Amino acid sequence: AGRHGAGRGDGRGVRAVVSALRHGVYLDSVSLMRISGDLAVLPGVEDAVAMIGTPSNLEIMREAGLLAPAVLAEGICKGMDAG
Repeated sequence: AGRHGAGRGDGRGVRAVVSALRHGVYLDSVSLMRISGDLAVLPGVEDAVAMIGTPSNLEIMREAGLLAPAVLAEGICKGMDAG
């Protein structure tokens, strides 16, 4: 399991993207949607997603800016934008 972050200042304060990778873990889509919702309502979190780390899902997360660059493997990825 690994956790990677990337941060930058954007004039509105500090922005941090946190990604966590869990190898050998499977959760169904309903569980992942619930986790995403739980993360999204945390104070300071602007956006959050939990999904299976397939190559296509990792690309979606990367394009949305929710994937720290160091996370490039398959697994469960949780991406969170805290700003």
